[in-house]
Amino acid sequence: MYTYIVIDDEMLTRKGTIKKLEDMSSEISCCCEAENGVEALEKIKTHNPDIIITDMNMPFMDGTKLLSILSEEYPEKQIIVISSYKDFEYIHQAIKANAIDYILKPFRKEELQKTVKKAIEHLESEDMSSRQTISSDIAKEESLLDYDKQLLHSLLFGYQSSDINLISKKLAKIASTHDYVLFNIHSSKAITEASVNNFLNENGFGDLAVFFKSKRSNNVGFLILFVGKSSSLNIKTFCSQIANNFVYQFNFDHPFLCFGISELYDSLHNLNDAYHETISALNMRKLSENNSCFFFEDRPKQYPKYNWSKKEELLFNIEMGNTENVRKLIESMFEDYVADDLYVHRVKHIFLQLLNESQSFLTDFDDESQGEASLNVENTLNNLFSLEELKDYYMSFFSNISETAKENSNTNNYNIVDKLCVYIKKNYRKNLSLEILSSMLYMNRSYLSQCFKKQTGETFVDYVNNVRIENAKTLLKGSEKKAYQIAKSVGYSNSKYFFRVFKKKTGMTPEQYKESC
Repeated sequence: MYTYIVIDDEMLTRKGTIKKLEDMSSEISCCCEAENGVEALEKIKTHNPDIIITDMNMPFMDGTKLLSILSEEYPEKQIIVISSYKDFEYIHQAIKANAIDYILKPFRKEELQKTVKKAIEHLESEDMSSRQTISSDIAKEESLLDYDKQLLHSLLFGYQSSDINLISKKLAKIASTHDYVLFNIHSSKAITEASVNNFLNENGFGDLAVFFKSKRSNNVGFLILFVGKSSSLNIKTFCSQIANNFVYQFNFDHPFLCFGISELYDSLHNLNDAYHETISALNMRKLSENNSCFFFEDRPKQYPKYNWSKKEELLFNIEMGNTENVRKLIESMFEDYVADDLYVHRVKHIFLQLLNESQSFLTDFDDESQGEASLNVENTLNNLFSLEELKDYYMSFFSNISETAKENSNTNNYNIVDKLCVYIKKNYRKNLSLEILSSMLYMNRSYLSQCFKKQTGETFVDYVNNVRIENAKTLLKGSEKKAYQIAKSVGYSNSKYFFRVFKKKTGMTPEQYKESC
């Protein structure tokens, strides 16, 4: 609804004017009255009416003077002039002030209402234009903010290191006057930008933060929280409170929420450093910890050494292509991880160790398989922090490698003994025994021994010794290592036993063989 003021030194005229506009009460209402121009200016300033209905001949300040001031200070107001005089100067002044109309007293109700409707049409037209302008400005700012977010995303992941030029009003101003911390938000469910922005606005941080989702995962988001440079806040306490409020609001929909929080920085050029700090912080949580915030520490945490008792069994089954056993062993592995309450960092480190040891037999496969096993694991691991995510990744990754090993072994013509022979040739440095390998294959030791000798013509021990001695001969030819060092490098922990086996196989001691070469 629009409002109007009636300015006239005659009270009856003022009341009559208001009476004539009662039929339009759903569109317009009188907010105030004034007897002269001086009083009118005060009330216009206080009540800010949309339409001004004024007489011209008034004491103290007449209409001519008032219109001059109104046209300069309130050009957006709709003005209707009423007067008893058809004076050229009055009409001229009304035209200069862009008055809607000049009505001569006495006037009829219909004439006044027609003029007021005309004023309302002008107001509505201007409101629409103003709204369109505002809408256009908002859309433009949103577009500029989206551009800035793309830029920040590139900085975050180290895709861009050159000078940056923020172009949205929000970020350009705040980034130049504030420090910031980076939140890496990790959830068990997808995080929506709208829900996070609602949370920020409701908690008074809408103008002090910018949130954008990760392009790699819908469950990961990044929040840059700006803090005044002269702020006396305890940053850790402040960030913990925000994280706790976030958990409280989202916990029902997101049963797992973790926050990695960086150090305080004064330049967005350091955003990639802040990102790596948040990863490091999240890696410092234990598998059993949920809904917590973790802060980056300058000194890396010292993690105790962890040796899983079934690691060799897992690697063996991966290489042999026993995918079902691989999955069972990974289930068992994670049960042990939980029981031992490992840090996320340790779980990822063990994964990389297993991957590294798996590479030894992947190199015999075709290029496509090698490429499949050489995915950018680090980037993937940087987005995994929950127990279920890590276990699923372990399971998927090593099951796929096992399946690849099975496919490349051509199982129709490549039986278990053939696989064992290949395994021995690649892993002769390890502690190999028929007891260990038969248990890994879930086979009877005696039966496996009989199958092995029947197919190879050698006992298992002789076959292993032959492989080791052949590799020892190669090292003796081309290495300056001592014989006892070579013994250890080909899998013999007892050098005397190595000398005895070597002489039996070659008719010479290792030293004699080296001299003969």
